[in-house]
Formats: sequence, structure tokens, C-alpha cells
Amino acid sequence: MKKLVVLCITAIALYACNSSKTDKNSFTIEGKVVPREINGKTVFLQKLDEKTNSFVNIDSVMIKDSVFVLKGKADTVGIGSLYIADMFDIPVVLEPGKIRVSISQDMIPSISGTAFNDSLQAFFNRMNALQEENKNILSRFPQTELTPDRQAELDQQMDAVSEKSDAAIIAFLKNNINNPAGKYFAADFLPMFEPEVQEELLSVADDQFKSSERVQMAIAELEAVKKIIGTPYKDFASYTSGGRQAHLSDYAGKGKYVLVDFWASWCVPCRVEMPELAALYDKYKTKDFEIVGVSLDENSKNWNDAIAGMKMTWPQLSDLKEWNSSAARIYDVRSIPFTVLIDKDGKIIAMKLRGTRLAKKLEKLLQ
Repeated sequence: MKKLVVLCITAIALYACNSSKTDKNSFTIEGKVVPREINGKTVFLQKLDEKTNSFVNIDSVMIKDSVFVLKGKADTVGIGSLYIADMFDIPVVLEPGKIRVSISQDMIPSISGTAFNDSLQAFFNRMNALQEENKNILSRFPQTELTPDRQAELDQQMDAVSEKSDAAIIAFLKNNINNPAGKYFAADFLPMFEPEVQEELLSVADDQFKSSERVQMAIAELEAVKKIIGTPYKDFASYTSGGRQAHLSDYAGKGKYVLVDFWASWCVPCRVEMPELAALYDKYKTKDFEIVGVSLDENSKNWNDAIAGMKMTWPQLSDLKEWNSSAARIYDVRSIPFTVLIDKDGKIIAMKLRGTRLAKKLEKLLQ
């Protein structure tokens, strides 16, 4: 009888230890939603599969009375997503603890409760604040009242916000590139920056981050870019939107700075940045500056519609071969938007410049 009691006590102790270990790695996501149209919808909890770089469903629940609860285990911290079809896709860090998620009437999510999620939300808050700052600036400069002086003032204020945005992104990535949240976003952002920033971020990243397939592709592109800078541009043949054959040499090496802009009608970041590029063209087109757009489209109508819709008045070329474009292969373009800046003598002086950094570079060269 005594042995039986000892065995029972031992079993209970072992169960308690195992239970404690399980609880230690468990997480609960408590969600509260304001929009009534979300009630009755099913919210899916997804987890990033790092091997395939895709999200897989691990749980789901129906939203009832504006709340939902999801539970799971996080033996290792990972990136997840809360997903409702055609409504939202919210990134969340899956880590032990109680994670609170709220969705406002405007469908703006807020995540809190655990260390990594608090850090991620602080970054989102900063970016949302800068977006509001942009909106406020634009509201003070009606398009119908934009004199040259007012346009210059608008450009200056927008550039200042863009610079703060870039600084916020770089700071977040540098501080978080060795945790799951930072790794996930850094893999996406890394190819978007010019070589100097990429090297700065990679210098503080661990081997696990640098060994992933996506990052290895970005590193290969970076090394290719570094070899090209400082060399004479390479010519290519393509076609104008009117079907006439043209060459890059028709524009480059003829006493003007030439920006070769690789883009496509289907590229969302390209379209978002195009108004800023158009403003730079209007500002410098009479000051020894030219842009040559190279589209990675396949469909001629989509290409021409985008040119007209976004008022792209600079030369446009495409062989309509998407990623098999001869120009893209020559310059080893693996992601877009992608830019190549050529000096007046035909030498490549910068690549992958965009936004504020492009504006500052042109200001230095042309003013």
C-alpha cells in the first residue's frame, strides 16, 4: 500500500512537471473586433513555414459577439498571421503568453501583451503616425493651388517624412533582425535598400538569417550590384510603346544623367512610388536629366494603360518578356522597383536608389 501511494505521488509530480512545461510554451490570442460585419466570420490562425516561406493554417474559430479566442503552443517563437478572407491579414508573433488583438472600426489592428508583439506594434504605430503626417501635409497643399514655390515646399516636407520613414524602418530592422519578427520583415525589406544599407543590416544579422533562401538571393543580387557600380553602362535593345526599336544608348552617355527605372504595371510598390518619380522628372528634366522606364510587362495594353494612367511622360521601353527581359538579364534585376543611375559620361554611379535617397542624390548632382 505504501509503495502504491509513493507511485501515485510520483506520477502526480511527473504530471505536474509536464503540465507546467506545456503551459510554459502555450499562448492565448484574445481578440476583440469593433466592425459588426466581422461577426460570424471565421478567423484563421496561420504560422509561417520557414522552409517553404508560406503560411499554413493551424487553428480557426468563428467570431461571436465581437470576440474570439485562439490557443496554441510556441515551443519556439515564430511569425503567425490572423486571417479573414477579403478583410484582413494581421501579422502576429507566436510566443508564450497572452496576446491581445483589437480591430478598430476602420479595420486598424492593434497587438499587445507579449514582448515581441509589443515591439512590433510600436513599429506599426510609428509608421501609422508618419502616414498620417503625410496625409496632413497633402491636405495643406491642394493640387489646384500648387505654384512652383508651393510645389517645392510640398516636396521638401514630403521628403522629410519619407526620410523619417526610412530611418524608422532601418532602426527597427537593425534592432530586431535576429528575432523572428525582425527576420520576417527584414527578408522583405532588404532587397529594397541600396547596397550601403543592405551591408549595414547584414553586418548585424546572424548566420541563420543570412542562410535562408530569400536572403541568399538578396545577397547574390547585392554582390552583382557592387560589381556593376563604377563600370560603363551596358547597352540593350528594346521597343517603345509605339513599337519602334530603341536602345539605351539613344539616351545614355550623351551628356545627361540617366535613371533607368525597371518597373511593371502589376508591381504595386512601383505604382505607389511613381508619383514621386514623376515629380522628380518634372523638377529636373530641363537640367541634364532623363529617365528611361523599362517595363517587365507581358501585356501591351496593361503597359500602355499604366503609362497613360500614371502620366509617365519620360521614354518607356519594353520587349514584353517580363522577367526574361533582355535588359533585366543584363542588369541582373531580380526584384522591382530597381533603378540604375548613369552619369553624363555613361558610367554607372548608383543602383537601387529610390524615394528620399534618390531625391537627395539628384539634388546633389543637378543643383
